[in-house]
Amino acid sequence: MFNNLSKYKNIYLIGIGGISMSGIAVLLSKSNFNVSGSDKNIEKVRDKLMQYGINVYSSPCFDMIDKCDLVCYTGAVKEDDIEIIYARKNGKKVVERKDILALISQNYDKVIAISGSHGKTTITSLVGYTFMLSGLNPTIHVGANVPFIGGNMYVGGNKFFITEACEYRDSFLSLTPSVSVVSNIDREHLDYFKTFCREVASFRKFVTNSTCVSFVHASAKLNEVDNKTIYYGSENKEYGDSGGYVAKNITTDKDGKCVFDVYYNNDYVYKFKLNLYGRHNIDNALASIAVCRYYGIKNEVIYKALSTFIQAESRFEQIAEWHGVPFICDYAHHPSEILATYETCKQVYADKKIVCFYQPHTYSRTSTLFRDFVSVLSLFDYLILLPTYSAREKYDFLGSAMRLYNKFKASKSNTLYCPLNLLDTAVEKFCSDNSVVLFLGAGDIQQKAREVANAYDK
Repeated sequence: MFNNLSKYKNIYLIGIGGISMSGIAVLLSKSNFNVSGSDKNIEKVRDKLMQYGINVYSSPCFDMIDKCDLVCYTGAVKEDDIEIIYARKNGKKVVERKDILALISQNYDKVIAISGSHGKTTITSLVGYTFMLSGLNPTIHVGANVPFIGGNMYVGGNKFFITEACEYRDSFLSLTPSVSVVSNIDREHLDYFKTFCREVASFRKFVTNSTCVSFVHASAKLNEVDNKTIYYGSENKEYGDSGGYVAKNITTDKDGKCVFDVYYNNDYVYKFKLNLYGRHNIDNALASIAVCRYYGIKNEVIYKALSTFIQAESRFEQIAEWHGVPFICDYAHHPSEILATYETCKQVYADKKIVCFYQPHTYSRTSTLFRDFVSVLSLFDYLILLPTYSAREKYDFLGSAMRLYNKFKASKSNTLYCPLNLLDTAVEKFCSDNSVVLFLGAGDIQQKAREVANAYDK
């Protein structure tokens, strides 16, 4: 199947427990490669990977590296990682995740790559789901577990490869997509890009790399790219009418979910209904509508997909309910995402107090966007801050949850600093009638929240 990988039979993945790497592992295994790998946080996906005959280890396994002819590592792993050093010292071919994803993509006729600072998981899932309903049998690689494929990877045919394309460390520039999407561009991953201008330049290059067409949100400020770009967005946004796909006449049904008309270059297309909460998901739906119509999928099929789609894991996902108090997990870890989650929560639970448990993700993001975090977190009725999830970084007080707590504790009395292992105690303290409990963050708060919620889901 993989012509460019055919000379490699045994592949070792460093960081195999990550959401993208675990999906790649499954794809490679189902394509008759011998796959193994390591990750210090392997428990969540160990059983699933072993079902595919993939050997996984929670610590470095030099014996397996000796048996492999290709070693791939995730972008979160540093160059001084002992397994990378060992592999290179012993003459192994070593590549980054983005490189193996690019090699994989070359074996498909059409590559659809979804990028953007926010929303790319939802758009990728919507496009993949719609393609499956239409019978096109795509291969799908998405950055979260989604119900319709029972995971984050679906191996279909060789015609369509639908993949989430991450901008961190310019990973998405390794791809040459037929069709690309840019959902938005926000100040993100500035630990790598350093400046917003450089970030925008990378997205511009990503769009330029597309061979057929790019669907770009009109807020992304990429107007000067080329004539292969088609814009989309809701008419009530500040950027105005840029042509392309536009959502108009937006209303909500009795369940609080959006119904809207779609126009393309001012011509009426169809009325669609979302099975998702939040007005921000109208833009995500528009992107998927644009991609699916480009490939000839009928409006009726797209309508069915949008109106029955179940959101990806930890995207405003209700994980429990206790005496009328909903417990909701959301991956939001950027000020813009947190604001969207807050607004969605107010829309759906207008009469309830919002109890927010937030775990900052990386010191650099928290430090760089500190004022924005303070502004948006101040909106919640109750705020419980958990220690920063460091991911790939070393401790930095300027990006710590404790610094956020110090900012709030004098002016916002309903604020608490809470170690992760005391999350259950804090939930018990703040959970009360007429409230909704949010667990926000991209770190281990998601797993811990589910453990705590199990005791309440009665």
